[in-house]
Amino acid sequence: MPECWDGEHDIETPYGLLHVVIRGSPKGNRPAILTYHDVGLNHKLCFNTFFNFEDMQEITKHFVVCHVDAPGQQMGASQFPQGYQFPSMEQLAAMLPSVVQHFGFKYVIGIGVGAGAYVLAKFAEELVNNTELVQSYRQQIGNVVNQANLQLFWNMYNSRRDLDINRPGTVPNAKTLRCPVMLVVGDNAPAEDGVVS
Repeated sequence: MPECWDGEHDIETPYGLLHVVIRGSPKGNRPAILTYHDVGLNHKLCFNTFFNFEDMQEITKHFVVCHVDAPGQQMGASQFPQGYQFPSMEQLAAMLPSVVQHFGFKYVIGIGVGAGAYVLAKFAEELVNNTELVQSYRQQIGNVVNQANLQLFWNMYNSRRDLDINRPGTVPNAKTLRCPVMLVVGDNAPAEDGVVS
């Protein structure tokens, strides 16, 4: 683990150096927030506005944030030598365990955009491909949760009605939520049209 957390770090991985920027320091057993940017961006261009937003300040003061820049994408990066083979998406994901191990993170919350979301998903996929862990969850679900009761709950969930909630201003006298809400939706999700304006 580094002596100084806050700031820039270059971390050696099996596929080359990764530039990482740490904001804050670990807070007990809380997970680190691990970010990965989209193509054509770096951590500053992709995440500065989001993490500098007033409402995010409350969150970031409780977590260490680890921004990962894809190889050569950080500000002021020198050009790769001619013939350099850029890592594949799978190799980019395989670089992340070196970052997690370097800082000793036990848990991470991944926030990725575009290509970064893909890299983090591949990273998560590798973590959960641990067959012992998968088998353990299957056994727990099969043995701990009463399957007949689970089926009843599932059937009830599957037959649920629409909440009949609309955005303010879209329907006269619309029924809306009157509290702060953060909706997160994946691309092509059934609720995407209702969330993204």
